[in-house]
Amino acid sequence: MITERITVPSHLWGPRTQPVRIVIIHATRGGTSSAGWEYIATKNWFQSPNNPGSMASRIIGPNGEHCIALDDSQVPHWSAGYGSIGYPTEFLIDAYAISYEVAQPNDNYPFTEAQYIRLAQEVAKDCKTHNIPPLMLDLRPVQRFPVPAGITRHDRTANGTKLGKSDPGKMFDEAKFMALLKANLGEEDWFDMATKQELREVLEELIGTKDILNGRTVAQFLQESDDYIINTLLAEHGKRADAGVFIKPADSGAVYLLTWRVIWSTPSKITYSLHHVANPTTLELMGGRSGVNYVEVSPAVFAHIKTVARQGEPTPSLTP
Repeated sequence: MITERITVPSHLWGPRTQPVRIVIIHATRGGTSSAGWEYIATKNWFQSPNNPGSMASRIIGPNGEHCIALDDSQVPHWSAGYGSIGYPTEFLIDAYAISYEVAQPNDNYPFTEAQYIRLAQEVAKDCKTHNIPPLMLDLRPVQRFPVPAGITRHDRTANGTKLGKSDPGKMFDEAKFMALLKANLGEEDWFDMATKQELREVLEELIGTKDILNGRTVAQFLQESDDYIINTLLAEHGKRADAGVFIKPADSGAVYLLTWRVIWSTPSKITYSLHHVANPTTLELMGGRSGVNYVEVSPAVFAHIKTVARQGEPTPSLTP
C-alpha cells in the first residue's frame, strides 16, 4: 500500500508541547466527484500557501493510500479546537491529538474497505507508540480536563458541535473500524494499554499531582508497576476492568490493597476502594513469589487516598 509524505506551509502547524492522548477521525467532504479526487485535492490543499487554516496529520485514500502531512512532533492548526466554553475549562484537541482525514466527497458517499483497513493499521501504530487505548471517546458537551486517552470523531466533540460538524458521519461504520483496530493491536496489547492508562489517571486523580510516590513521577511509577499490578481481568469483553496496587504508608507496617474498577462507557467511570491486607508476609502472589511488592507512599499521600477511596474489608481471597 502507498505511503506518501508531503511538506506543508509553516503557518498550518506548530511544535507539539503536549503528549499525544487522542486520535481524531475526520472526513474530507470537499465535494469532488470521487474519493480518489478527494484524496488528491486534500493533498494539494494542505500544500497550498493559499490555505488559510485547514490541516490534519494524515490523509487516507480510497485504495488504502496513506499520506503523512505532519509527523508526531507537529500539531495541526485548525483541525479541531475548543468547544463553546474554551480554556481553561476545556482542552484544545489539536494540542493532544493526531488527526486523520478520510477521503469522502460528501456525507452520503460510502467509505471503502481499503480505507477501513489502512485507517485501522495506522491508528494501531499510533496507539502502540503513544499508549492510547482503543476506546471510542465522546467529548461532548464539554472537552473537560483532564484530557482522556482514546479515539474520537469530529462529530463526537464539543468543537464539532460548536462548528456544526457531522464528519465522519452516518456512513462511517464505527463498529467495523474498532473491530479492525483491536484486531491489529491484539486483545492482550490493547487491554494492557487501557488498564495502564486508567492506572495513570486514577493515581493522578487520587493524589492530585504528577510528582508522586516519594519523588517518582507517574511515568516512572508505571515503568516499575508490572510487579505491582495484580488481579487484572477482562469481564464482559472490554466493558470492565478490575486491577489493584499494593501500597504501604511510610510511617506504618501495614500494607493495603488499593483497587479500582473501570467501566468503559460514555463517559468512562472509575470506582476504587482501599483494603487492609491482614497478613501480607505470608501471601504468595504475582507468579508464586513469596511476600508482597508494594509502593511506599508518604503519610500525607496515604491520608489523601483514604479520603477519596471507599474503605473495604480485608479481601478474603488475599487473607491467609
